Amino acid sequence: MKTKFLFFFIIALAIQTKAQTTPWIAHGATWYYTWWSGAGGITGNDKIEYVNDTIIQGKNCQELRLTSYQYGLTGPGSPLTLIYTQTSTYGFTYSSGDTVFYLVDSAFKVLYNFAAVAGDKWNLGIDTNVFLCSKSILLVDSTSTKMIGGNPHRMIYVTDSTHSSVGLQGQLTRTPIIEHIGSMNYLFPNPRNCNSSIAVDFFIYSFSCFSDSLETYSLPGVDCENPYHVGINELTSIKDEIQSYPNPADDELYIRISREDNLEIKITDVLGNKIMEQSSGSKHLLRMDMANLQSGLYFISFENKQGEKTIQKFIKK
Repeated sequence: MKTKFLFFFIIALAIQTKAQTTPWIAHGATWYYTWWSGAGGITGNDKIEYVNDTIIQGKNCQELRLTSYQYGLTGPGSPLTLIYTQTSTYGFTYSSGDTVFYLVDSAFKVLYNFAAVAGDKWNLGIDTNVFLCSKSILLVDSTSTKMIGGNPHRMIYVTDSTHSSVGLQGQLTRTPIIEHIGSMNYLFPNPRNCNSSIAVDFFIYSFSCFSDSLETYSLPGVDCENPYHVGINELTSIKDEIQSYPNPADDELYIRISREDNLEIKITDVLGNKIMEQSSGSKHLLRMDMANLQSGLYFISFENKQGEKTIQKFIKK
């Protein structure tokens, strides 16, 4: 009997050890994001890839590489054109149990904790910056579960402390972080400016797609095989027919359609959940009621009868 007990104890210990050393992502993991900056009005796409395994401070780490694409105008009235590309090592992560750590200034700090409950908090590891910010404390607002590919994924909603130097919240009231995928704002925390009355991110990011050898998850209308230019409206054939304003929006969003009749219009949140849907019919100016939407980032897609589609994003104040 003692022999049998010892056998099961060894097996259980082996399983636990394996669970604690298994990377939180699989080989080939790739994330895609769109971004823009109010400073200069530049826009682009980022691709983050899991490219290598390495040992750092005795931890089995995943090396992540960033390729950033910037778009701009080459002249008055010209379409957006790729004007700059840069590739560099982005960072290192490792997982232990339910927690994902990332390397910050030669020390590993908690990035995600999927066992967290409402009210939990942790320090993202950046305590000061030159823009009058302070400790970067992340607070868990609530938790949930999301089904992806028929499998349940734990999900935590987080908010940044008021004057945190870096944050994961972005433009959302509270940002969802999905197990095995990461933040729906950006994979790692972003630097912020606290010189104003409220802290603001230097770059506005939005998640587009994630894929690895285990699963694929993307926002509606995003093709993971060709995710570049997502959100850049100039690259679609119906882009000149549509104008949505104001952005950011208060309680109303107006959509002006110059030529195309009967567009299918959908509004989704950053998780791809459909918030609103309607047809334009023969109207050339639509008013959409945004009063019941929570503050945050949303996507609005337009599709004509030929199947041509364009996706725009807007912020609800």
